[in-house]
Amino acid sequence: MFGAYRWERHERRPNREDAHIPFRVIINGIDYGMFTLRLSHDPDREANQDNVPTWLHWGTELGQLIRRINIEGRSLRFYSPADPDSTFVITMD
Repeated sequence: MFGAYRWERHERRPNREDAHIPFRVIINGIDYGMFTLRLSHDPDREANQDNVPTWLHWGTELGQLIRRINIEGRSLRFYSPADPDSTFVITMD
């Protein structure tokens, strides 16, 4: 899904890779625009415990926004673009 993006090795964790990916964010039907979010992948996180090896970082700006809006109890949906030139979309409602 994110293979076309540029992944870089993390400087302190050799098995971890990070990519910066643009997402359109829509919360409660309001389009808050584009945010470039960091996606990290580290297979060592699984640790034979079924932990999630890939995670999305909200970042400062979007993190502040979702704390202010209070998304607790809402559903998050993640949409992959049908067209490779389009962007990913995250909705919360």
